[in-house]
Amino acid sequence: MWKLSHQKELITFKDSLENLVVKMGFTLIKGEMDIENQKILLPSQEDFLDFHKHVDNKLLFYTYDYEDKENYYIPEEYHTWFEDSEIQHLLSEKVNEYNEKLDNINFDQPSELIMFYVKDGFVFYNTTIREELFELSDGDTVGYALVEEVGDAIPEEKIMEITEKRKKALDQKKQEIKENIFKDPEFKSATNSSLRRSYAARYFKDHPEESELLRETYLPPFLFVDQIWKEFKSKGLHK
Repeated sequence: MWKLSHQKELITFKDSLENLVVKMGFTLIKGEMDIENQKILLPSQEDFLDFHKHVDNKLLFYTYDYEDKENYYIPEEYHTWFEDSEIQHLLSEKVNEYNEKLDNINFDQPSELIMFYVKDGFVFYNTTIREELFELSDGDTVGYALVEEVGDAIPEEKIMEITEKRKKALDQKKQEIKENIFKDPEFKSATNSSLRRSYAARYFKDHPEESELLRETYLPPFLFVDQIWKEFKSKGLHK
């Protein structure tokens, strides 16, 4: 089996390499090869155009790309992300500030210029992206980053206060669901586990928002129905 051998020499660095190439009558242009896809990227637009002057094929292709401004706006849902009004106000301020900055960017202008031509089976190309768009991320990515930024700044006491407030609200909602089920005449007939499972399936199919709320408390709807039946029965409401 043949093995590739490499001659061990010191690498010639850029300044020395440029001087050597000029002495030999060549033009040195930086490029990046993608042999598998037969592409050669010339990162510098000036070098790309200079190199093309020496190409027999005088056809130079180009295309402009445009970005959709809406992809960069932080969506409206981030204005209702936190239940606590104070924290949400902080997030909304950051969201509005970011979206206002986008209003100062002209998205009607091209975001990218791509130039290319084909020579000896390879595509030589150059791509230039507008600097003000280069570091932009999509709206959801920025929005979630702002959520984390605001969340990390919340004092622990405030987090505990929000958690307790949320728990009380969920408990109140669970109480209301229980009272609604107790008033339902069909619930009286759910006298065994199988009947209660069927009842839970029917009831929460008609009340999906209540099912979702119970799942937020990690309580499956059937288990909730099974639990409240014991209270229903102890109060003699099943008769």
